[in-house]
Amino acid sequence: MSKQPPPRSPTQTTKGKKVAKTPLHVPPGFVLATATDGARYAAPDFMISTAELAIEAEQMKQTLRAGQAAGGPFPHNYGPAVSMGDAPRILCPPDPGLTERELLVLHAEVLGLQNQLGISYKDAAHQLYLAEAKAAFVAAEAITSIRTMSSELDGGLQHILRQGHQEKAFRPTSTLIQVGEISDGLRSTWGPQTFQSNRVFPEQHQSWPEVGLRAASACFEMKLAEA
Repeated sequence: MSKQPPPRSPTQTTKGKKVAKTPLHVPPGFVLATATDGARYAAPDFMISTAELAIEAEQMKQTLRAGQAAGGPFPHNYGPAVSMGDAPRILCPPDPGLTERELLVLHAEVLGLQNQLGISYKDAAHQLYLAEAKAAFVAAEAITSIRTMSSELDGGLQHILRQGHQEKAFRPTSTLIQVGEISDGLRSTWGPQTFQSNRVFPEQHQSWPEVGLRAASACFEMKLAEA
């Protein structure tokens, strides 16, 4: 869209007679813009500049993406992905990427494992990668179990309510409390229901599977770097 000043009062000919058009009043802070279809619109000045900047940025993105590989499972991810069985996909490089502190922690763990076992950096990163992936898969299975348990409890409750038996004794809130108690019990084993890691970067407040998968992905990337 291009900026245009307010038009003057043109005239048009109707059967040999010149009739002055009514001038278009443009409020202060607005400009006339011509769209791609040729229509003219009055739009705020800041919207025109913002739209032009967005178009320019999008064109630059398309130029930078010209030589990229096939996309991964996410629209914003353009790197390769490593998939292990039916578990969540482990992306390499991790998406989103780890912070510098998280990478330093992983690097320290790899070095510690390397010194302890007397193996190469590549093998140590591979061992840590397998450990993080296994922990993430176990957490994902626990989440699936909780969801299945909650679904079965809700389904049984709805069946009882439909049959009209013990309607006052069984309330939806009581089932939710039971599910919450079950979740509390699992927290002592697997962490909270969001599975925030108590060992890997707890201050990030991220879900256990997400942190585990990203850590595993970073270890896998370290292994590839040493290959």
